[in-house]
Amino acid sequence: MTAKLLSTKSLTAAYIGSDFSLSGADFDLNDKEILLIYGREGSGKTLLLRTLVGLEFISGGAVYLDGIDRDRSEFKHRDIGFSFDFNSLDGFENTYETLAYPMKLREYPQGEIEERIKAAVKRFELNTDKNNVELSDFEKSKLLLARMFALDRKIYVVDDVWKGLSTDEKSKIYGKLKTAVEGKTAIIATDDPDMVRSFDNAGLIVISRSEYSEKSSYTETSRCPNNMESAILCGYEIYSGILEKNGEGYYCMLDGISYVAPKPLSDIYVGKEVRFAICGGNCVCYYDRDCERIISSQQ
Repeated sequence: MTAKLLSTKSLTAAYIGSDFSLSGADFDLNDKEILLIYGREGSGKTLLLRTLVGLEFISGGAVYLDGIDRDRSEFKHRDIGFSFDFNSLDGFENTYETLAYPMKLREYPQGEIEERIKAAVKRFELNTDKNNVELSDFEKSKLLLARMFALDRKIYVVDDVWKGLSTDEKSKIYGKLKTAVEGKTAIIATDDPDMVRSFDNAGLIVISRSEYSEKSSYTETSRCPNNMESAILCGYEIYSGILEKNGEGYYCMLDGISYVAPKPLSDIYVGKEVRFAICGGNCVCYYDRDCERIISSQQ
């Protein structure tokens, strides 16, 4: 059996000296697959990405690269590109220097460096007339992506370098990113539902309350959300109400309207207040009161 490019096994990650952690990640990344990591600001997306590439210690479980435990491989041999943030542009004077530096470290021939820089400048429409300190956040975002994709890497890991940009600027970044990752293997973190929908054929993992959903696609997640954050992402209306039972059927009353509910995992939830995700007149799924776990869902 061919080993996955990247896989996790019961991965638990935490920043050193912090109580914040993520736990229970079990997913695979296949060759030429695009995987989106979605979660709100502060959900732990960056922590997950930094742990996958080896910038944070693993506090439980493991990450495997080509079937080999990540911690048994040298960092320089992992062949993973990471986008970092604007601070990583410090110390570089201009676009050429920024793009050339990682290729020079890898001892690319000068002629190849020139060709790759030319292609990157064209693809990301970079402004070569300004020094880095003069660039807008939009231009910096494009430069960060151009620097990473100018190199051939086994896996590209993209944190949300478009944070804080206008809606129009984000849309332009997404378009260029979709072109850049075509035919490649990439993990992309975002808190923007519009971006998730624009990559509708990609794999999707949603982080909610420091836990991960199972890997799915946006279309599959829309049919059956597997945590409350997934339901919100897919446009479900969220309500709070009492789960009731009538004979063998279950329902909830909201504003005087009865909504059909699927059978719960246990009748202990009957008569209790829970959170409902409703679509098309039916209660498609519901969760415990704190929205921490799914109680039942319509398959």
